[in-house]
Amino acid sequence: MQKTDLPANVSLLVPDDRYVQTMKPCKVLDIFDGGSTNFHEDGLFSISTFGRVGSEDRDLRFSFIDLRTEILHPYIYKNLVKLKGMYADVMAGKAYAVWDEELKELVASDAISGRTGYG
Repeated sequence: MQKTDLPANVSLLVPDDRYVQTMKPCKVLDIFDGGSTNFHEDGLFSISTFGRVGSEDRDLRFSFIDLRTEILHPYIYKNLVKLKGMYADVMAGKAYAVWDEELKELVASDAISGRTGYG
């Protein structure tokens, strides 16, 4: 038996803009509207976003939360760090690097000419 990195039912979701434009975003993290038992209109369990409870729509509709930041998928991060350990330090802000156009990769640098962090 061979060990795999991901369960068979997991894949990276890379939606294009046309797909995301049809989704209604979740704008609040509330489940219920105030002190009631009604789902919040823009919340995590919104009926207008996902459909009525128990309906097939609720199983098929998707939404998103705009985090206003860039996120690197953990699976991609893990594989980048396997390629070159320095990438972890650069993304964590512990090391500096510059892009080498000839090598087509990041190479170690100093704080003056290099950059650090993710993004």
